Amino acid sequence: TSANGVRYFVERMARVGRTCDDLPAAFGLGSKTQATMIDCGLNLLPTDPAMDAAALASEICAFMTNVGYDGLEGMRFLFPCGDKARKKLPTALHEHGAVVDSVVVYRNVPASTTTTALMRELIDQHAIACIAFFSPSQVEAFVALIPEFQETFRKGVIIAAIGMTTAAALQAAWIIPDVISSSPESSVFAAEIAATL
Repeated sequence: TSANGVRYFVERMARVGRTCDDLPAAFGLGSKTQATMIDCGLNLLPTDPAMDAAALASEICAFMTNVGYDGLEGMRFLFPCGDKARKKLPTALHEHGAVVDSVVVYRNVPASTTTTALMRELIDQHAIACIAFFSPSQVEAFVALIPEFQETFRKGVIIAAIGMTTAAALQAAWIIPDVISSSPESSVFAAEIAATL
């Protein structure tokens, strides 16, 4: 479900002497993830990159049924992910009867103190026009770094969320997004931010 998940999983495979040729076909969520899968040599099964996790689980179920399996009942799936990954896809696959092994292949770590100081300085100076969030974990990290943002710095800053899940994380932190992208595509997200600005 993420390009980082693909990259770190394939790197780990290489370190233990395995190649993507050893793997069965794979499904990806989103165009960036799918492009990374192809670049890394995974055998990508085609699905609409704009699907959400529940729709992808249904599509996987339909695909497996069409190739002769009895849905997903008892089938095993590997879910390489980050330590902050949402569990929507594994949960949806479980609901179709699948067994899902979630394996953490990368961890989110705080930004360096230099980066953090620069970001705070730019926000303090009101030098940022827009803050774009691509995941709930980014929202959590940002709020932990600048908990007073909504009360002190929000005025004049456009807040953008790549999708409804990220928007919900912002709203839970009392930060209402001005832009919620209509697509998981970065180019669409950028165009919608530009139009708002």
